[in-house]
Amino acid sequence: FDSIGARKVANLAKLLFHLVVTHRVLRILPVIKTLDLSDDDLDESTLIFLTILLSSILEHFSEPAQAKTIFARSTATTKKESSDEDADEGIRSGLLVFFMETLKSSPKNKKNSRFRKNFKAIVKELDTDGFEDMF
Repeated sequence: FDSIGARKVANLAKLLFHLVVTHRVLRILPVIKTLDLSDDDLDESTLIFLTILLSSILEHFSEPAQAKTIFARSTATTKKESSDEDADEGIRSGLLVFFMETLKSSPKNKKNSRFRKNFKAIVKELDTDGFEDMF
């Protein structure tokens, strides 16, 4: 992201949205795994990318259950899958913090809006430690 401009980052977020949501050829957690969400101060490009990608997801689905499926936990059956699930939990925690710190204050997060309904459903899906009570 350091070497490309904001417009290219935005276009990349829109492309990824279509690959994850519309065409379902990618899962979102492995893609997000490549970003460092543990940094308290995300760089501008990462912030733009995540905001556009996740806002697009929040606005896309008419039913919150559909939005939740994008972030649903997989069922682990082998040791390798179990360790992947542990790594996914760290990503899920980072995403939850991003939702609560950035997307919660979005102007699109209005009462009874599609964005807000999906926001609540996804936060509940990502939440493993009771953070959902923060909203």
